[in-house]
Amino acid sequence: MTILRQILLFVLPLFVVVGGLSSIFSAWLGLSVAHNSHVDGSEAIAISTAEWINPDDLSALRSGTPLAQTRLGPITDRLLRWGHVRRFTLLDPVTAIPLADTATNGPPVATAADLKELKPGAVLALKVRSSADGSAQLEPYLTFVGDRRAVLAVEVSADDYLATRHRILRAALVYTLLVTTIGAVLAYLLGRTLSRHVGLLRDSVATIGKPAFAKTPLAGGVSEIADLASTFAVIHNVHTETADRNQRSLADASFHHDERSLAEVYQQAVPKRGTWTSGPFSAAWLPVGTPLPSVLTGVVPLTGETGVAFAGIAGPPGDLAAALRADAAARFLVTRVADQPIASAARDTVALFGLTRLSLLSWNASGFFQWSTEAENSSALQPWTDTPVVLSALGPVNSERLALFLANFPGRPTAALLEDFPCMVETLETGAVLILRRTQ
Repeated sequence: MTILRQILLFVLPLFVVVGGLSSIFSAWLGLSVAHNSHVDGSEAIAISTAEWINPDDLSALRSGTPLAQTRLGPITDRLLRWGHVRRFTLLDPVTAIPLADTATNGPPVATAADLKELKPGAVLALKVRSSADGSAQLEPYLTFVGDRRAVLAVEVSADDYLATRHRILRAALVYTLLVTTIGAVLAYLLGRTLSRHVGLLRDSVATIGKPAFAKTPLAGGVSEIADLASTFAVIHNVHTETADRNQRSLADASFHHDERSLAEVYQQAVPKRGTWTSGPFSAAWLPVGTPLPSVLTGVVPLTGETGVAFAGIAGPPGDLAAALRADAAARFLVTRVADQPIASAARDTVALFGLTRLSLLSWNASGFFQWSTEAENSSALQPWTDTPVVLSALGPVNSERLALFLANFPGRPTAALLEDFPCMVETLETGAVLILRRTQ
C-alpha cells in the first residue's frame, strides 16, 4: 500500500469523524434550542389563555352564546392577529365535542382518546399536521381549563420551527462536507509530499555506488527523511571507496587471470552430476576428484524404450580448453547418436574433440550394447539383470571402490549414487561414472 493511500485511508476518516461529530453536536444543540423555544412559546400561549377562561365563560358557551360575544372573543381575535396562533377550540373533556371554535368548518382538533392522555396541570402536544388547504403546518396543544371543566386546544403554526430545523440540518450537512473536503485536500497534499520525498530516497538507493548518485537530488524537508538521505550518501561514499580499493587489489593480484582458476569456476558453474528416470529405466552420473575433471556424462532417450548413455573425459583438471571441449563434445554426441550407430558417433566425437576416454551404452527392452575407446568394437547384446550397468571413466583405485560399493549395496536406488559414492572416492584420482538400472 502506498503512502498516499495510507494517509487517505487513515487521515481522511479522522476529518470525517471529527466533522461528523461536531456537526451532529451543533445540529443537536441548535435543534434543541429551536424546539424548546417553539414548545415553550406554544405552551405559554395555551396555559395563559386557559387562565383567562372562567366558569362564567364556559357556562355562556354551553348555553349557546357565540364566542365573539363572550369575554374571550377580543382575546382570541388579538392572538389570531399575531399570526402564531391559527385556531382556538374549547372541547368537552369527555366527548371532545367542540364548545367553541374559531374555525367553524375546520377538521376535528383532537379525539376523546387524545384527551385521555392529557394530565391535569400539563400541556399535551399532538402531531404536526397540514392545514385544510395545505398551505401551512399546524401543531395542536391541549390543556385543561380550570378543574377539568373543559379542554383548550390551541393550534399554532409550526412553519417557522420546521424551516429553522431544515436550515440547521442543511448547515450541519454543509459543514460535514466542507470538513471532509478540507481533510481530503490536506491528506492528499501530505501524501504527495511524503511520496515525493520517499521517491527521492528510492532513486538515491537505486544509484548508490554509481556515478548517477551525485546527480540524484537528496530528499529533504522532513528531519527523518533528511537523515536517511544523509545515511545513503555515507553508504554511497563507503561503497565507492570499498569498490575502488577492491578493484586496486584485484588489479595487483593476477591469480584470478590464471587458466586453472577460470577452469575451476567454469566447472562449478556448469552442472556435471544428475539423475534421469523414464519408465523402468533410471540413471545417475557424477564426476569425482578435486579439482573436477573435464568430463562429459549424460543420457539421450530415443524412441520407445531405447536410449544411449555416455561417460568420458576430455582432458586433465584445470584445463579450460578441455572443459569447453567436453561440453561441446556432449552436445555433438547427443545429436549424432539419434541418427547413426553409436560406434560411428563415438569415433567421430573422439576424433573431432580429442577425447581421452569415452564409453557408450545403447539399450532397448531386450538388452544393451557397450562401446568404449579401450575396445572400439561394440559388444554383443547383453540381457538385462538385477545388477546395474556401469559406464566408468575412473582410475584403478576408484574403479575398485565403485565395484566394492555396488557389490555390498546392490539394492540401493540409482539416485543414491550421488550421495553415497563421493564419500568413498580417492579425491586425487579424477574421473566420471554413470550407472544405469532397469527396475522391471
